[in-house]
Amino acid sequence: MWRRSSLPEPHPFLRSLQDGPSAGESTQDEDESPWATGAQVPIGLPVNPDEGLPCRQLGEGAKAAFLWVVAAHGGAGASTVTALLNERIPQARVKIYRKIRESPREWPCGPGPNIAGTVVLVARTHARGLAAATSAARQWASGSLDGINLVGLVLVHDGPRLSRQQRSEIQRVSALIPRSWQIGWHEAWRDLVCPTLSDASGEVRRTASSILAEAHAVGSGIVTSKGTPQ
Repeated sequence: MWRRSSLPEPHPFLRSLQDGPSAGESTQDEDESPWATGAQVPIGLPVNPDEGLPCRQLGEGAKAAFLWVVAAHGGAGASTVTALLNERIPQARVKIYRKIRESPREWPCGPGPNIAGTVVLVARTHARGLAAATSAARQWASGSLDGINLVGLVLVHDGPRLSRQQRSEIQRVSALIPRSWQIGWHEAWRDLVCPTLSDASGEVRRTASSILAEAHAVGSGIVTSKGTPQ
């Protein structure tokens, strides 16, 4: 049984943002917004030294990719997200001249804030995935990742419906990071080696466009609101 105590407790500053819905509240499925906003900058959250993901020091190579897709754990869905985002580049509202690359379970770190890897984190919505996403998000919120520009978190649904417990944990982790998106369950993808946008819903295509626009804004140092450049 998955208990709340299996995940780290939130920083006191964020508790009010991360509380889940009460027992009498209803929850949404199909009509939820594809993105949510949280802490825009690290808040100096205290973390354990072994929390999060290792950093792969790339130097100026951190800028070799337009966006790095980082798997928070094995089986996160990062390869699928990378492929979908690369497929969406020709329809993006901004010009993108570099590829999107995957970095499995490692932060692609630059030498510092002026040369940093632009990153989106990916995790599944099952217990192990949300625990890994929370650990990595807490690491970023600690302020220890100077060589990372975090765009946000993509949560790939692990089933056709999310439980109340999953929704509560998603709300908690989403409060720790600048922005989060959700990609819903696609039954047909279980039979596909490489899902494509043609196999996806319009919501997935809109989500991919939102991620690309936000990655461009973050990489360019533009202040954004609701996933679009200002």
